[in-house]
Amino acid sequence: MKKILIVGATGTIGQAIYNNLKNDYQIITAGRHNADLILDVTDRQSIDAAFQDLENIDGVINCFGVLPFEPFEQVDMQNFAQGITDKFLGQANIVQAILPKLNHGASIVLTSGILNHQPIHTGVCAAAANGAIDGFGQALALELAGKARVNIVSPSMVADSIDAYGAFFDGYEVTQMDDLVNAYRRCLSGIINGQVIKLFKQI
Repeated sequence: MKKILIVGATGTIGQAIYNNLKNDYQIITAGRHNADLILDVTDRQSIDAAFQDLENIDGVINCFGVLPFEPFEQVDMQNFAQGITDKFLGQANIVQAILPKLNHGASIVLTSGILNHQPIHTGVCAAAANGAIDGFGQALALELAGKARVNIVSPSMVADSIDAYGAFFDGYEVTQMDDLVNAYRRCLSGIINGQVIKLFKQI
């Protein structure tokens, strides 16, 4: 059974991924709390300590990121920078730290989102982070070619988050959780590499 690390496993998306994959993979969870490995994605020393005993990992899924949703002219730039650090640099930190622990041909899955393609008011930080993740993942896929596959899952607002974020995404397409989880499965078990899987219609 392949060994998969899910970072952000206690979040809305992470819990759905875990519940869907747990019968088919050996799963290790990681996050700030209530996980097998406790870590802070913005602190490399915290990540390295949490990963110290990991080995023979066949895949890693990153599905986390806390971002400020405020008009750019009003957002505190420290909060803006923290959002970029948490969602983008956090994923980069996890990937760099896990690389020595991966089996040959392992799958690395990042998570971005719709807002760098179809922006919303108050979504500038999210758009910047998502664009960075998409570009980072596609470039890294080329750099790691033959060693590991790298893909990015890019949903719209997921159905399970409507209560929390629906007001920000009025009129936007909603990504169903089954479709989202299937995208992560495709990245883990398929052969695709360097792809941004967009779970929304192009306009």
